Formats: sequence, C-alpha cells, structure tokens
Amino acid sequence: MARAANFHLVGPNCMGIFSPKAGVRQNAEQYADTVGPIGFISQSGNHAVNFAQEAHIQGVDVNKLVSYGNGIVLDSADYLEYFAADPETHAVVLFCEPGGTAEEVLAEEVKTRGFPIPVVAFVAGRFADGIPGVRFGHAAAIVEGERGSTRSKIAAFRESGIPVAEAFFDIVTILKPLLGARAGRGG
Repeated sequence: MARAANFHLVGPNCMGIFSPKAGVRQNAEQYADTVGPIGFISQSGNHAVNFAQEAHIQGVDVNKLVSYGNGIVLDSADYLEYFAADPETHAVVLFCEPGGTAEEVLAEEVKTRGFPIPVVAFVAGRFADGIPGVRFGHAAAIVEGERGSTRSKIAAFRESGIPVAEAFFDIVTILKPLLGARAGRGG
C-alpha cells in the first residue's frame, strides 16, 4: 500500500530517516547543523549515527541517514533507489549485515544496468561466516545456503564494481575520490 501511494515506509524497530537539512535530529544532535553529499543506509540506527560522526570527523557530511530496522519486508534496495532520485545525494553507503539476499540481488542489478551515483558497501559481522550455527538477532538475518552470508555479499558487490570497505573507518576514505570535486562539507 505504501509503494502504491508513493510513500516510504520505514521500520519496524528503527531510528527512521535522519535529515540534517529537514531539521530531523533524532539521536544525532551534534551533526544536525551540517549537510553533505552522502546518503547512508543501514538496519542499525546506532551504526548510522556512528557513520555520521566518523564522516564528519573525516571532513564529509551526510545528506540523509536511513535506519530501516530489522524487518524482512523492506530492505536496503528500496532506499538505494530513493537516494538515486535525490539531487542532493552524490554517493551512497550501504552498511550491510549477514542475512537476506537483497544486497546480492541489488549488486546483480547494478552490474547489469549500472547506477547513477557511486555506491560504497561495508559488510559487518564477517566473523559469522566462520562460526557454524551462529545467528544474529535481526529478523532479516536469514542466510539461504551461501546466499545472504557476508562472503556472498562481498563477492557480489565486488563483481558488480561496488567498492567494499574492509573496515568501518575506511568507508569515507573510499568515498572521497568517488565524490571528486564535490567532496567538501557541503557537497
């Protein structure tokens, strides 16, 4: 129903959308006065706020942060298209976790059709692939054989040409050259 009405449904159990420009400051008060060119997508609100802080420290700020929660109906692919249509977003960060195959499907589409703005991925929880039977708490953390594993997501991103940061603190380092001349605070 939300898609038919052209609404973006966010949730459940999430921070939602944080937009410094719109004055939405939830949980990221100290970064609310600066607006940059980066969109950030994650299940985790905590990681979204951590990214806003780290990006600010490294000299680039966010446009919008999306924390979409732990449901299995909506996923990062829904929000990637949202950022692609946003003229104020010049690059997107996907913060991924184990489980679900949406990122692999998205990577296949990017490989086939391309994408209008740079995308950088970070895949957390890589340790989970090496521990048989380990499960994450998110409802979306369902691994289908190899698909949905961190290894599978990383391979799919790399095959599609989407750079994958090895460490959380490397995300902005990878983003800056992709932003080119727009890499300043205001984009």
